[in-house]
Amino acid sequence: HQRKHAVIVVAEGAGQDLLSGSSGETDPSGNPILGDIGDFLRDSIKKYLKEQHLSTDIQVDGGIYQHNVQAVLEAGANVIVAGTAVFKGVISENIKEFQTVFDNYHVERL
Repeated sequence: HQRKHAVIVVAEGAGQDLLSGSSGETDPSGNPILGDIGDFLRDSIKKYLKEQHLSTDIQVDGGIYQHNVQAVLEAGANVIVAGTAVFKGVISENIKEFQTVFDNYHVERL
């Protein structure tokens, strides 16, 4: 039985050893400012899929709002799950806002 899906869960701060150079900077509380493993994963996954001549859907579920959905699309997602951003407030207006972003963005399949 061949799997047809994958789930990737990444903890904050994961994969710092895979990122080039640490800034060594800290935030106002003294915590190290970590690199963004998300960009590394996005680029690595896209490269692998292209090399293997595979196409896929990338779904993002959680934390999706009208103000950040464009960045999620640009990162490669083409399946968007949004709950609170749709159902909190005036549903029809919320949907229109999402639809405007979708209408103005061409989703490129990997």
